[in-house]
Amino acid sequence: MMMNAEEPIRRIWHEYNLAPVQSIVSLLPDYRRYIVNDRYVIHFSSLQDESVDLHSEKEAYRILRGASVPVPETIVLDESGRVVPFSFLITTRLKGGPLSRSWPDLEAPDREHLAREAGRYLATIHTYSFDTFKTLSAAPGDEGFTNGYRYIQNKFRKYARKAINADRIEKTTIARIKMVLDKLRPLFERVEKASLLHGQFHLNQLWQHNGELTGIIGFEQAHTGDPAFDLQSDDRLDPSFPGYLPSFYEGYEQVKALEPQNVLKQSFCKLLFYLDRLAVSSPEPREAYEENHNKLSRQLNLLEINTVHLA
Repeated sequence: MMMNAEEPIRRIWHEYNLAPVQSIVSLLPDYRRYIVNDRYVIHFSSLQDESVDLHSEKEAYRILRGASVPVPETIVLDESGRVVPFSFLITTRLKGGPLSRSWPDLEAPDREHLAREAGRYLATIHTYSFDTFKTLSAAPGDEGFTNGYRYIQNKFRKYARKAINADRIEKTTIARIKMVLDKLRPLFERVEKASLLHGQFHLNQLWQHNGELTGIIGFEQAHTGDPAFDLQSDDRLDPSFPGYLPSFYEGYEQVKALEPQNVLKQSFCKLLFYLDRLAVSSPEPREAYEENHNKLSRQLNLLEINTVHLA
C-alpha cells in the first residue's frame, strides 16, 4: 500500500506530539503496518478500503484489554484524512514478532505449546457473546442480524454478488452453493448468540517471544458472528506450518467445546472464503484465480456429498 511511509509517519508523530521518530521498520510483506521507534505500531488504511476497519480493530482491543488475551493498547485512531490522506491506527508494540516468521526455527515442543496457546486465546475471544451479528463499527441503529443463518446468508450474498459482477464465477455454481446453504440452515439457525470473532485469524497475527505468545494483532475484520467463521482458515495452515493444527484444536477445546456440526459449518465457511477470494482476485495472476476456483470446486463437491443426508 505505502512503499515509502517515512514522511507521512513523521508528519503524524509531529501532529500528535509523540517522541521524535528514530526508526521505522516495515512489517513485510504487509506494507500497511510499520514499527516505529521499536515501541509503536502504526496501521494504515486507504480511506476507501472497506476490507480494513480500523474502528473495529480499536473496539476489539478495547473489549479484550485487561482480559487473558494479550492485545496492544490503542494510542491514536484517526480516520479524518486531515493529517495524511489515509486512515491510521497507532498502538503499542507487542514483544517479539509474528509467529509465522519464527515457526520454521522453533523446536517441536515450542511449536506445540504455542499452537495450544493460540487455540486457547481464540477460544477465549469466542467466549465474548453478543445479542446481534454485526461489525464492531456498526452505526447506532444498525440492528445487525438476529441469528447465525441470517449472518452467514448475508456473507454469501455479498461475496456471490461481487464474484458475479466481476465475472469470476458461473451463476449455476452460485445456485449449487445456495442449495448447500439451504441444507445447512438449521445448523446455522441454532446459533442465537453471536461471539466476538477475530475475522482473519492466522499465524501472521500471532506474536511470540522466547517460545511464549505475547499477543494478537490484526483485528481490522473483527465482528460478532458464528465461531465457525474464524476456523475456516485451517487448510491454509498446513503444510505451511506442520504440526500446528492438532495442538491448536487441543488448546481451543480446553476452553470451548466444538460441537460435531461445527465441521459442516466450518466447511461452508471455507467455501465462502474461496468465493470471496474469487471476487477480489481480478488483478491477481491467472494462476491465483485458477487455484481459488479449483479449491472452491473441490470444497463445493465435498459439501454436496456430506450434506446429501440433510433435508
